[in-house]
Amino acid sequence: MAMIKDLKENYTPPIYFLASLGSGGLTVSFFVYFMFMVDHPNTPVATFDFIFPVLTGRTLSYQPLSSSLTLLWRFSFICISGFLYGISQSIKSSRPPLSITR
Repeated sequence: MAMIKDLKENYTPPIYFLASLGSGGLTVSFFVYFMFMVDHPNTPVATFDFIFPVLTGRTLSYQPLSSSLTLLWRFSFICISGFLYGISQSIKSSRPPLSITR
């Protein structure tokens, strides 16, 4: 996705922050899928001790787990980069970051 370097007059603040919020929501949903895919008894969150054997064991759950991890990292990167892009464009424009103009 190619981002325009300087939007100035065409900058619409809420759009970029909402896009970042959407990819953050997808990150959370893939994290929840990930928690259901890995068996982690006696711990609230799956740790490396539970994840690594599943990824290296070539079991039936290997493919969905690896794709879930890949998408989790991808959407978290999109979320953070979109948020930083929105902040940088709001600083460059004359409008405040979360103002809604009509």
